Amino acid sequence: MGKLQLKIDGNDFTGVLADNPVIKDQLNACCRTLTFKLSLYGNRLDLLAHKAELYYNGKRWFIGEIKKQKEEHDGTNSITVYDPLFSFGKFEDDYYFKNQTATQITVSMAKKLGIKVYKAENTKFVISYVLYKKGAPDKIMVDVLARTWNGGGDKFWFRYDPEHDGILLKRRTVPDMIWAFKTGGNLLSSSRERSIEDMYNTVKLINRETGKTVTKVNAKNKALYGNTQYYEEINDKDTNLSTYAENKLKSLSKITSTMSMSGVNSDGAMGQFFVGDPIYVEEKNTGMVGGYWIRNVSHTFLSDDAIQLDFDLTATEDIPEIQYDDSKTQSSTCKGKTTTALHVRSGAGTNHKSKGIWPKGTELSIKGKSGNWYEVTGKLKGKEVSGYSHKDYIKITSGSVPK
Repeated sequence: MGKLQLKIDGNDFTGVLADNPVIKDQLNACCRTLTFKLSLYGNRLDLLAHKAELYYNGKRWFIGEIKKQKEEHDGTNSITVYDPLFSFGKFEDDYYFKNQTATQITVSMAKKLGIKVYKAENTKFVISYVLYKKGAPDKIMVDVLARTWNGGGDKFWFRYDPEHDGILLKRRTVPDMIWAFKTGGNLLSSSRERSIEDMYNTVKLINRETGKTVTKVNAKNKALYGNTQYYEEINDKDTNLSTYAENKLKSLSKITSTMSMSGVNSDGAMGQFFVGDPIYVEEKNTGMVGGYWIRNVSHTFLSDDAIQLDFDLTATEDIPEIQYDDSKTQSSTCKGKTTTALHVRSGAGTNHKSKGIWPKGTELSIKGKSGNWYEVTGKLKGKEVSGYSHKDYIKITSGSVPK
């Protein structure tokens, strides 16, 4: 059995996969999705509402329920699966909460819908009273977490954890170790866009009930980019207008910098990425060197050995300046070129499976050495491929082979 395994109702469907499964996580969606095709060839199966799971390297990367099935004339079936948070966007009702934290509200709504909770950190901030008429739990979650932050609490994220099969509510923090994507390594392509279209340099808040008004101004940006004003009526008596205005100005009075990037996760060594996770990027042509938060991410399972990652990123000041500096301490990245047509294998030795053949003259990045084999990365039929090739047939063109 390979590293990738698809199960439906506990039964193995890996052998009838007709294309590469894709997991998508999007900021504005209530849940993650899994899409794939099955080759059923006349074996018509009604798979709606059935449980689907995707495993990689023995770990469950996705769990959910099939919500869409499209049968094609060639015998293939296109399948769309949603994780359990799908229900959070499909259960409208009147919701009333009094003197509860966002944590308590999360647990309460999950219990109402029969969704498991894996771990819910204490958000601490108490919301005195809130009524949602014809509210949906996914929108309520966004609102109560915003109220927590606006009230002086920490920022929190929530998602469904597929490995532990339950909702995870956690504080948004920057971990000690963050995965990095670099040109010549695991970064395939990138683009950057900067905009001041959504910038506001003045924030004005008013509470009609109390008559209190608060105005905050970013004088520097106002002089540079013009006078634009954000205006909002605040009805919640618990909201600190001054703090809320400062936070709102900080989030609105800035250049929006977004980036799209594709990378490769060889052997799934990086694990999964989710919306809200931080990563580092080093790509000098676009000026992208630093930390970013993930807005949208898709994982495309190209083979047992490679997962393509497609990100939409947003710049942030929350992530510290880039910490690694191997690109500065090494004289240059080690590069080589094949002197003949050459196998690239999954391991260092002819006993390992061939992943393809580099044509003569293929340029390779050399990451390390194992005996008589180099660990290399290069383009094969337009796709990034990593593996091992025999050193006798690779000519070093720049740098030194890493030890």
